[in-house]
Amino acid sequence: MNQSPLVVSYYTEGTPYEKEAQDLKASCEKFNLEYEILPVPNLGSWSANCCHKAEFLLKKLEEHKRPLIWTDADSVFMQTPKLLLECHADVALRINDYVEINDKAKILTGTMFFNNTASSKKLLQLWKKECEKLLQNSNTIVFDQVALRKVVLHYPTIVEMKRLPISYVFIVDNPEDKNRVHSDVVVAHYQASRINQKIIDGELVSTLVDNLSSAELKDLRTK
Repeated sequence: MNQSPLVVSYYTEGTPYEKEAQDLKASCEKFNLEYEILPVPNLGSWSANCCHKAEFLLKKLEEHKRPLIWTDADSVFMQTPKLLLECHADVALRINDYVEINDKAKILTGTMFFNNTASSKKLLQLWKKECEKLLQNSNTIVFDQVALRKVVLHYPTIVEMKRLPISYVFIVDNPEDKNRVHSDVVVAHYQASRINQKIIDGELVSTLVDNLSSAELKDLRTK
């Protein structure tokens, strides 16, 4: 049984995420990373599409029975993610020490590691339930990372957790990240949600960006 980590991600069909995903696939191939990056149907809102992440990861753990590296479809690997390939913890993710405990950016879910363990599966199950709860009880945008923060704070000892450095969840146009990164970037995130959220929720017509390449889309968001 192959126990090396598999890179997994998904993107919403019919959105510019499809172009972004091609860049992610290319970066996986560049660094010889096995991957499974799949299209999924629009679940009705940007919030629902993002909150599908917990269920997707749980299914992939059960299907592949090997460690998983999740990274958002709008990200690219800039170098081999050695820390994730060699990780033995249940879970690895980015926790921001420089923001308040209730800040939505306290825990980032852009790049994460989930080992093939009972503890990581339990965390994913709880995360899935919290996402469903928030989606049912909220009339505003629901962030999957807020749901995960609630679970981690409520069950602090449920998993052995490794903290990821900023270089593994580096948001390209975030000045805080630029000021704090202390090593070469490993995974760069381009925040496609700034455009795709408006398209999925019907606030922006997709044809306005359909003819742009993935490079042009990235450049548009970083200006």
